[in-house]
Amino acid sequence: METPHNLHPEAPLSVNTLEIFGVSATRPSFLNKVTQGLFQAQSTQQVLKSVNAMASQLDRLDIFEKISVHLDTDPRVADSVNIRMQVKEKPRGVYRTSLAVSDNDAGMRGSVSARNVLGGAETVAVQYSFGHHTKSQIEASVSTPLRASANTTLEAFVGSAVKDYSFINAYEEQAKTAGVRFKTGCVHGHYQVTAGIALRDITAFPSASGLVRAHSSKNQKTFLAHTFVRDTRDEKSLPRRGYCVRLSQEVAGEDMSGQVHYLKQEANLHHHMSFFNEKQEYGVTVTTGVRGGLLAALSESSVNVSDRFYVGGPLSVRGFKSGGIGPRHGNDAVGGDVYWEAGISVMSTVPGAVHWPVRLHGFVNAGNLIEWSKSKSCTKRSVLMRVDLDMPVGDTLKALRNSPCTSAGVGLLFQYGTARAEVNLCMPMTYTATDRPMPGLQLGVGLDFL
Repeated sequence: METPHNLHPEAPLSVNTLEIFGVSATRPSFLNKVTQGLFQAQSTQQVLKSVNAMASQLDRLDIFEKISVHLDTDPRVADSVNIRMQVKEKPRGVYRTSLAVSDNDAGMRGSVSARNVLGGAETVAVQYSFGHHTKSQIEASVSTPLRASANTTLEAFVGSAVKDYSFINAYEEQAKTAGVRFKTGCVHGHYQVTAGIALRDITAFPSASGLVRAHSSKNQKTFLAHTFVRDTRDEKSLPRRGYCVRLSQEVAGEDMSGQVHYLKQEANLHHHMSFFNEKQEYGVTVTTGVRGGLLAALSESSVNVSDRFYVGGPLSVRGFKSGGIGPRHGNDAVGGDVYWEAGISVMSTVPGAVHWPVRLHGFVNAGNLIEWSKSKSCTKRSVLMRVDLDMPVGDTLKALRNSPCTSAGVGLLFQYGTARAEVNLCMPMTYTATDRPMPGLQLGVGLDFL
C-alpha cells in the first residue's frame, strides 16, 4: 500500500474519493458494502486502519488474487485523500485434487468449485473423497458471505457418504445429509452452527455382535450442532507453541422430527510449549492434551452405536486398538456415554536436523469410558467396575476415576502438510479384562492426536 508521507497519526483526514480498477464480475453494490467504512474515518490513523481492514476483507473473500491500494492527497479538498485500488479477479472455476489425510484414514480428495458466481463472493462447490475407511463421500454446497463480510458465511449443503467402521465394530454406514451451516468469527475464536437431517442405513457384517445387529437398520437423525474453536498454535500438525480449545454440542430429536434423541457435549484442549538452545540447533516441545465428553439420552430408546463415544487407538489413548477401551459386546466395541482422555507428549528435533519434518516422540496417555444411562441394566464392563448406571453425577465422576487405562511409549513423528504420521512402540500399563491392549508397534495417521 502506497501512502502520502509526513502525515501525523492524529491529524484530521478523510477519504474524498475511492476508485476501483480491474473489476468485471464483482457487483458494485457488493463492493460498496465492503468499502463503506472508509468514509467514516476522521483521522490519518483511522484512514490507514480502515484501508488495511478493507484490504484484509477483500483478500479473505477469496475473489481477488491481487490487491494494490494507493493513497494520494487532494489539493482541492483540505485534509482529504483519494484512494485508487487496482485489483485482479481470480478465475471463477477451480479444480483441485490432493492426497487426503483424515483421522484414521487416508485417500484421495478433489473439488470443483465456481467462485463469485453472482458477483457477491458466492461459491458453488462439489467436494468428493474416497479412502480406506471412507469408501466414498461427496458434498455439494452453496455459500455466501452475509452483509459482505468475510467473517460471516451462510452455507447450504447436501451430501452422501459410505463409511466402513470395521476398525472399531463390524458395520458399514451409508448416510445422506442435508442442512445449513452458519460460520462466524471474532477475536475470541470461530463459531459454527449446523442444522440438518441425516438419513442413515447401517448394515452389519456377518461377524457383527448381536447388539450391532440390533442397531442395523435405517434411521433418521435431525440435529442441531454448535462448535467453538480458539486456536493460537503456530502450526497445525507439529506446533511448538500456543493452545487450541474446541467445544462442541449437538442435540438430536426431542421436539424435533427424527428417531434419535440425545444431547452430546465434548471438550478438547491442547497446550504446547517449546525449549530451544541459544543457537536454535536443538529443541524440545511439551504437549499436554485433555478431552472429555458426555452423551445424555433424551428418550428411553438407546443411542445408536454410530453416535456414541469411543476411546483408544493411535489418535486417542495410544497402545490400545481403535475403540479398544470401554464396554464391548462380543468382538465389537459398543461405545459409551461419558469419557475422558489425558496425555503428555515430549517431542524433540533430531540433533543436527532441526528443520527436518521428523521428531523423536515419547508419551504417557490415560483415559476411561463408561456408560451413563437411565437404564438399570448393566453391561459386562459396568459389572466389572461395579458401576450403577442409574447414579448421580458424583458417583459417575468416581466411576470415571476408577480403573483408568494407561499406556506409555516412544516413537517417531512425520509431518505431511497439515497432517502427521506416528510410529510408536507402545506399552499398555493398566487395563481391564474387557479392554483391547495393543503392545508393540502402532501406526497412526491423522490430524487430531491426543
